[in-house]
Amino acid sequence: MSIISVLFWTFGISVLLSAIYRFFNGYEFLKIYHGNHSKTLKLLKNSKIETMKYVFPFLWGQSGLLQILYTLYWKTVKQEKEFEEEKIPDPESSNMLVLDWLKHENTDKVIIAFTGLTGSSKDSYVASLCKYFYKQGYTICVANRMGSLRSPIVDYRCKFLGNQKTLRAVIEHVHAGYPVAKLYGVGYSLGGQNLLYYLTSKLYSKDSLLSGAVALCNPFGMGTTEYDQSQFYKNILVNSLKRWVQRNEEPYIKFEASTVGKERGFSLKEAYTAIDVYDFDNKFTKKLLGIDNVMKEYYQRYAIPGERLQYITIPTIIFHSQDDPVVTYKDVPVEGAKKNENIIVAQSSQGGHCVFAEAKWGIIPRTYSFTERMAYQFFENL
Repeated sequence: MSIISVLFWTFGISVLLSAIYRFFNGYEFLKIYHGNHSKTLKLLKNSKIETMKYVFPFLWGQSGLLQILYTLYWKTVKQEKEFEEEKIPDPESSNMLVLDWLKHENTDKVIIAFTGLTGSSKDSYVASLCKYFYKQGYTICVANRMGSLRSPIVDYRCKFLGNQKTLRAVIEHVHAGYPVAKLYGVGYSLGGQNLLYYLTSKLYSKDSLLSGAVALCNPFGMGTTEYDQSQFYKNILVNSLKRWVQRNEEPYIKFEASTVGKERGFSLKEAYTAIDVYDFDNKFTKKLLGIDNVMKEYYQRYAIPGERLQYITIPTIIFHSQDDPVVTYKDVPVEGAKKNENIIVAQSSQGGHCVFAEAKWGIIPRTYSFTERMAYQFFENL
């Protein structure tokens, strides 16, 4: 039998098996957790997210690892037009915030996307959101992580966590440009954590300027998640952090040479030898911030316990995947969320970390993910 024949039969059998599998088990409905509040039940009834089917890809869609590798190395997204770049000052440092826009004229709905730890509009999980919502007539503003795209930081006081004033500056800036539009926030991973931290803050919760929010795969427990990962994911995360520092070395070189830096024993060379996040925190974060215990004095300060969720005053979906290898869904304070009529907790069994890839007939990957469909359905019915 020729190689061509073998390939033909292999492809044919694969398609057949995929079709059979899809017929019996190629999709799932979300697990929804909520309180028995009239407002929550109305949100669910109007958005119909309980009846949405998540059609995940055959075979590889059932692996959180493969979904992540797909979005990192395979998935590409081409926008309808080029992003418009804008820079605004960060109120918590001397750095500049880079905003990427896809603008619709006369729009009455705007999405503000908050990226992950080192994310930007170039990452496929953000790019697919932009493409999908732009086609639906929304204007999109991506708040890129400082130092991740086209604008190296100049001030080492660059906050990754609890940056409420930074989020507020972005939201106020968008609101000033679109004063009558409805603004919706979408946060990925650490961006989702910061979005929820902002929405639960006593300072901004009652006047967030947002009409709705979706937080995806955010690490509620902070720190425990990063330290409990397998070595494979620890390597991915720590290498991503080290690349970010290398792109933004100048202020850290200055800090290392300063009196304070010397007193704390801060060393970039030592930080670059870190083998995982725990090691990186001890060699970089701890000495940069001048603290003794990174977990207690840094991470836990920005964790979001269930009782803090009571302060959310706008319709919000908290969405996680059970096969997320980066952030555990078990940290989601479901019972605390159920006490708030504005919150819906949703979980899928597949999806990886912020991927939630979908496929036509379970075979052909779609440009957009389930995340976009769910968020759109939610926002359109608020």
